[in-house]
Amino acid sequence: MMTKASVDFTALELETLEAFFRETVEKGRNVVTRSDLKGVASGSLFNLLKYRHHALSLKVRSREGLVSVAERLGFSIYTGLGGRGLRGTGAWEFIDLPTEAKRARQKPTVIGAVSSPPPTVSHAGENSDKLVPTCPAVVSILGWHGDESPNAIVARKAKDIATAGQTLWAFQSWKARPGAVQDFGRIHPGLTVFFIEGGATPTRTSRCASRMSEDERNWVPLPKGIGPVTGKINGGTALVLDSLEPCSASIDLWRFMEHPNSDPVRFMLGASTACLIPAVEIAAGMKSRYRRVLAVGRLAKPYAVHLR
Repeated sequence: MMTKASVDFTALELETLEAFFRETVEKGRNVVTRSDLKGVASGSLFNLLKYRHHALSLKVRSREGLVSVAERLGFSIYTGLGGRGLRGTGAWEFIDLPTEAKRARQKPTVIGAVSSPPPTVSHAGENSDKLVPTCPAVVSILGWHGDESPNAIVARKAKDIATAGQTLWAFQSWKARPGAVQDFGRIHPGLTVFFIEGGATPTRTSRCASRMSEDERNWVPLPKGIGPVTGKINGGTALVLDSLEPCSASIDLWRFMEHPNSDPVRFMLGASTACLIPAVEIAAGMKSRYRRVLAVGRLAKPYAVHLR
């Protein structure tokens, strides 16, 4: 019989796993024709997890661990005639979308979760509370924008999400062109965005964007209900977020590598946002490796847009 995995996942890890299950199961659940099985084979899902979220798959450990965390998140498990954890069904367990009753259940409490209220630390140093990256992420340096403080920006953008369900976060970085962020978001659904404290040059322009585009060909108005999106609009870009909350922990940039070149992380003028993947080994990069995380967000489709 399968033993229950005794693994504590952070809230960010559970969000990533939940998004992974929902996307892959929704796409593949109608392929099964056997009446005793519903959903997608757990072995197939675990192999896909290893491809999309390799570092997280190491924490899940096995197909059995994947079934355990899927059940923990409220997804339905079908064992077939061979029984749970036993060979003989042809595919072992199948994982399906939650039933209506399971959707109504409260999510489990997560030990070490990054949730509201966030952990409190006095500084982002070697002994601070750390967020250990186990999944790909977008990391962006957050500083003053004109006369608006980072905390005020986060509060304003969170209000956008509460009102309109999403917000646009303007940024400038040659390391994170919209097309690259879009590809990264499609490969890794539910991507976390870490907004970190840094030396970003304060933006002085107050010009507001009025339209956005995924491809610079088809332009549409900005989403209704969101506040002004300001900055360097000519050639400007923005991340699309559907979740954002303040945070007060730290992160070690040496535990990431830049995607897709697998170089050590190095932020610089004109490159304050980047797509990152967890490093297999510590990757010595910037001297200021420990950075305070000011906010944590989640990337939403279409992930990034051009502004004008």
